[in-house]
Amino acid sequence: MANIWTVSIGNGSRSLTGRGRNGIVLVGSCVSLRGAECRLTVANYHHVFLIGWEYIKDTLFLSTVATPITGVLAMIIAFLVVRKKFFGRRALELTSMLTFAAPGTVVGIGYILAFNQPPLILTGTAAIIVLLFIFRNMPTGIQAGIAALQQIDPSIEEASCDQGASRGSRVGVNLRTKSVHLLPAAPS
Repeated sequence: MANIWTVSIGNGSRSLTGRGRNGIVLVGSCVSLRGAECRLTVANYHHVFLIGWEYIKDTLFLSTVATPITGVLAMIIAFLVVRKKFFGRRALELTSMLTFAAPGTVVGIGYILAFNQPPLILTGTAAIIVLLFIFRNMPTGIQAGIAALQQIDPSIEEASCDQGASRGSRVGVNLRTKSVHLLPAAPS
């Protein structure tokens, strides 16, 4: 079968296989029926932005709700894993990373099965999507938080205690010193 994904560049043509295959998404979105009818069209974009705009707005809203919750939970878990010594610390880290081990479809079906019966029926609501966004993306934030916290020397906290800082001011010192390192990790 001949390669139908060829783009003309100057005098010659370049196939979209190899290094140029990243353009196949753009080219594929501008044809009417990929593989059968290669007529250029913008009908796909018309469909997405006219008919699918409500779905795009809903997804953006739900992800905007989930993002700060994900960041805060991820930083709390990262802090507990790195700075606190307690039984089950590694188990906490492992269980918080499990959503990366399973495919998204499996996790989604698991949520539907788990929240499809009383006492907590969330199937068909926006809450289940927010929960999925939170727990599906939290491992990235946890790993970024762990990496950032490992770069902060615990002696900074100890120094504030040695200098006679009260419990309240120690919290403030800890937040100021850690926030400088954790802020770049928070968006992930």
